[in-house]
Order: sequence, then C-alpha cells, then structure tokens
Amino acid sequence: WLFSSGERSGVLIGKKPDQEGINAIQIEMFEANEEQIQILLEAVARGYLVQAHISVKVGYSVTCGCSCITNELAAFLIGMGKYSYFGYGTWISPDLADVKKRWCPDLFTRPLGKPLGSGTRSNNGVWRRSFSSGTNVTFDAHTNKGTIDWSGPSTEVEMTTRP
Repeated sequence: WLFSSGERSGVLIGKKPDQEGINAIQIEMFEANEEQIQILLEAVARGYLVQAHISVKVGYSVTCGCSCITNELAAFLIGMGKYSYFGYGTWISPDLADVKKRWCPDLFTRPLGKPLGSGTRSNNGVWRRSFSSGTNVTFDAHTNKGTIDWSGPSTEVEMTTRP
C-alpha cells in the first residue's frame, strides 16, 4: 500500500497494533476483557481502522444469541474510535437469512452519537464512557461484565440484498 512516490493508499490489515507497515487491524475473537480493550485503544491511538469481531461460541449463537453479547459490546464501546467496527457472526454466511439471525436490532440500532471523551478507568478497574446521545457505558475489568445504559429505543432498520 506504499507507492514508490512515498504516497500511501489502501488498507493493509494486521493482527496487532505494533506491526510495521499496517494501517488497520482485525481483532479476531474479540473478548470482553482488559487486554482486548488495551489492544483496541492502542490501535485507535495510532489512527487505525479496527474491526473487532467476537466469536460465535455455542453459548452465544445457540443458547441466547444477541442477549449474550452485551459484555463484548460494552468493552468495544469503551475503546472504539472513529474507524472502529464491531462484528458478530460467522465468517462466511450461506445467505441473508443466516445474517439476519445474527442481526441484533436492540443493540445495533440504538442512538449512540459521538463519544464525549475517551474511556476512563478508575482505580477499582471500572471503565466508563459517555456518548452525545446520552448513552453511558461501564465495564468492570475485574469481572469482565459491562452495562450499556441506552439513551433511547432502537429504531427499525430493514436489511435488504443489493440488486
């Protein structure tokens, strides 16, 4: 992605923020914990595009689906930046119906707005971050549990296929 003129163009994805020559990372199997938040924060501080993709574990996809990813989403919201994206689901879906099964409108269509600042960590290990919509997020790094206090209800978003 580096031209002979020294100009950079495109995206070169790595796995860790300290890799040389990259401008993006993918955090595969993103988990709700301090280590993952720190990786996310480092990548965001470098101005990288980040895709945090949580795994589809049996407990997530079979037992309770969307209601089981609040901790991961809270951890992501604590550290996300302007070019950060959250993914949930299998890597390859056979069709749109499979994708729709993993769409979590109660989480993904809520108002968020811009962050009012970076996530902050208290001495007791609790992270906090607020957004312009009034949404507030906390994440306890000792228990790996997060809460998202949404400022408003989810809105309808229709999923369609491209022509």
